Amino acid sequence: MTVVCRSSEDLMACAEHFRARAPAAAPVSSETAQLLFVDSVQALCDTSASLSLAVSGSKSFTNRAIVLAALSQSPLLLRGALFSDDSFWGFDCLLRLGAELAFDWEGGEVEVLSWSGTLRSGQMHLGMAGTLARFFPAVILNRGPVGEVVQLGAHKRLCERPLTPLIQALRALGAQINGDSLPLSLQRSPLGGETEISGAQSGQFLSGLVLTACSAPQPVRVFRRDNLVQPDYVRMTVQAARAFGADITVDDSLTELSCRPVAQLAAAQRVYTVEADASTACYYFALAVLLNLDLEVTNLGSSTLQPDLKFVSFLERLGARFEVTQERVRHIRQETASLLRGGFTADFTAMSDQALTAGVMALFADGPIVITGVAHIRKHESDRVACFCANLTALGIPVTERADGFELQPLGNSRPSGRWPTHHDHRFAMCGFLLACRLPNLGVAEAWCCEKTAPGFFEHMQQLGVQFSAR
Repeated sequence: MTVVCRSSEDLMACAEHFRARAPAAAPVSSETAQLLFVDSVQALCDTSASLSLAVSGSKSFTNRAIVLAALSQSPLLLRGALFSDDSFWGFDCLLRLGAELAFDWEGGEVEVLSWSGTLRSGQMHLGMAGTLARFFPAVILNRGPVGEVVQLGAHKRLCERPLTPLIQALRALGAQINGDSLPLSLQRSPLGGETEISGAQSGQFLSGLVLTACSAPQPVRVFRRDNLVQPDYVRMTVQAARAFGADITVDDSLTELSCRPVAQLAAAQRVYTVEADASTACYYFALAVLLNLDLEVTNLGSSTLQPDLKFVSFLERLGARFEVTQERVRHIRQETASLLRGGFTADFTAMSDQALTAGVMALFADGPIVITGVAHIRKHESDRVACFCANLTALGIPVTERADGFELQPLGNSRPSGRWPTHHDHRFAMCGFLLACRLPNLGVAEAWCCEKTAPGFFEHMQQLGVQFSAR
């Protein structure tokens, strides 16, 4: 069934489609503080069976497609979209910008039917969607009548996250922006010229400039200085923008980028397909290793630019066996389950979203493992380094916090019990649930905040045979 939305009120009436489904519980928006508690987790998976699943659409590519749809302001069919808390706020912004949207929930498709050409609301809200916070200024600055002003707000935690370097770089291109962090007041501005930005704090800043540059009415050159955090995500942005016809020239090291104006951004054949989410898939790969399952993810493979697929290499370093083709990834069950191999250091700069997942896996190794290169995740939905170490310490699990990561010691025969706080952070919800699969007396608080990016996570866990209760 297709549902047409013309306003934020229409979208709100469909909000349950963006939220987690859970047994014995109604969906809860991540805007609320009171989420649910998962306890009594039992991993009853059939270890003799060959299991398979298809992962939902990529959060990163969905968000990029939403922004590029807004920049093109032309009809578009978006296939394989992720319906999550993050994308809810993106689609809401499209509606406020004047789009008419048709949602096919079961088919995972969204069609941009038309644009009114008139801003429906001068106020937009981004929830907790950090990616959109770095990307949507490109839309507001480049689309609409010159001088039009839009107020951009967000959840309190997102307002605390860094944005100043991007704002300063945009001002160098002529952007009229009041404020250095969310909430912001942005005025439609004729952008062009040259600017620079550091890549050390967040690759999303550079991606935000790419999206701004490719839609600007004048040529733009961007220079990147310092080390670049997670360069693959910037390459994903360039790939997505080119799919919409952007004229981008960039060197291999992503140190200099230039864009020339195009008459109209638009996806080829008015269709854009979102690939599966590698970040979410990593939790299923980790589960397969922890429980020694034969598990295949059927819609993700080596053809992706998403850096989190490299997590498979980390799992192989632990002793796991995988088969990876261009379209599929399969974990091969071991004949005899054994402790994972430890005793090494791993740099997670390129795939920092999986640092916590790696930390959970390290607890079941035969030697210490050090995770490095993730100082920047201290300023994500939570201070992920400090909060992860605090969670483990509260459970009596030895951990050493470092400036850019942490060192984990093997659990051995210890099976601690207690509560796993999630800090309103979807990554804590999912890695905590993995840990609870091996520690059955561990409860995961506020587990449904995983709906921010993976609303189908618990449904998939049930399909794989993991049983749990919720309250």
